[in-house]
Amino acid sequence: MKTKRVCLVVMVALGIISASQALASSGYWDWDFGVFGYGGKIGVTSVTTDGYDGELPITYGGVPTTYAAIYHEEGVNGWDGPNGFYTTDWAALLTPGQTKTWQIYVWSTLDVPADYSTSGLAFGSSGIVPIEDYRFQFTLKSKPSSITDGPEVGTTWRLYGIGGGTEFGVLFPTYRTDNGLTGYHFEFSATVVPEPSAFAALACGLVGILTQARKRRSQ
Repeated sequence: MKTKRVCLVVMVALGIISASQALASSGYWDWDFGVFGYGGKIGVTSVTTDGYDGELPITYGGVPTTYAAIYHEEGVNGWDGPNGFYTTDWAALLTPGQTKTWQIYVWSTLDVPADYSTSGLAFGSSGIVPIEDYRFQFTLKSKPSSITDGPEVGTTWRLYGIGGGTEFGVLFPTYRTDNGLTGYHFEFSATVVPEPSAFAALACGLVGILTQARKRRSQ
């Protein structure tokens, strides 16, 4: 009888592990983002970390450019690389219920011609982008104090990924500066949404273990 109980507990534990793996099956995905002049890529893989993986910061090439770039600061969110703007940032796979964010800034160099009055930022998926396991959000966190037109600060857009082509785009007045941190600040976030069936399996496993524990105490 004792052996049967042990086997049952082991089976339940395996069920919990299996359910946990199902909850964490975030998988590889990526999004391209960019403006007319410049852009980059964000995503997650099983071979990258949330910190510095040797990425190279962008440098000004002396050509009038509108940038869309990710900003990283040493000591923030596990980043141990140089402070600066980057075009590419891969993160580690997400766990159930976890959210990861990327800080994206958009600005134009001072030498961008005056007739370029509007800038745009677009997102598109070039690889696998799950639409059932994830929630992707894009939020305008702040904009230059001199800009009164365009989207309001706090505006949030939901991104739906399937793959290939542009999935989302937003236009706003061009802002010229020599300090990208004073430009438009957007936040891209990705959250894993566990499947209800995995939650049910996990709950059943926990109930099974608690039931067996009560039976042992009563005998």
